[in-house]
Amino acid sequence: GGMSLHDAVTVVLYNMFNFVADMPVVEPVDVFLGVARFFVVGLGGMGFGILFGFVASFTTRFTSRVREIEPLFIFMYSYLAYLVAELFAISSIMAIVTCALTMKYYVEENVSQRSCTTIRHVVKMLGTISETLIFFFLGVVTITTEHEWNWGYILFTLLFAFVWRGLGILVLTQIINPFRTIPFNFKDQFGLAYGGLRGAISFALAFTLPDNIGRRQLFITATIAIIIFTVFIQGISIRPLIEFINVRRT
Repeated sequence: GGMSLHDAVTVVLYNMFNFVADMPVVEPVDVFLGVARFFVVGLGGMGFGILFGFVASFTTRFTSRVREIEPLFIFMYSYLAYLVAELFAISSIMAIVTCALTMKYYVEENVSQRSCTTIRHVVKMLGTISETLIFFFLGVVTITTEHEWNWGYILFTLLFAFVWRGLGILVLTQIINPFRTIPFNFKDQFGLAYGGLRGAISFALAFTLPDNIGRRQLFITATIAIIIFTVFIQGISIRPLIEFINVRRT
């Protein structure tokens, strides 16, 4: 859930910067309009997601005699949240994520266990297929695309990704530690910060940059390099590193 919400916010930010980049001349007021658009698009998507989540929750109260169509209702309302958000030009991914989070707490109490199992397996299957296709496409693009390589840009991008994730983990854990029975210690914070992998969403956003964006190929090359580094270097080393520093297991 957390990663999906992060991806949703990332897409909204991407659209905001795309909106500003399309302007021939960027005035100070345009920056404020872009920030306002971020909140309107994000909060609007959340509003539609919550609305359709509650509608789905209300509808599934009356499906006790037709358990077979419960999964259909769940997917239908989720897709409706996505379509309606797209219709109003607001964040569709934020809408569908918020709809899923809303249904998680209410719909699960209304539908049967068999329907829950069906929904989980279908969602997992679709997610696996989607990620497989994206990483397959990533491999094809890595081999066939003419790359624009810049060591300084790539290394600094990787450094800033580490720094900002570390600062984010540090600040957020300090905020929630007073409310936790077992607070996060430094080892836990390091494990959370080191485990930040970049993947499908970052590549998809970089690849869908308009052709009129300057240095588009550099952005794609840097994104691919960061994905390869985080997935292979960090992904392979995180388990032995966590065991070496003896991070607590729950």
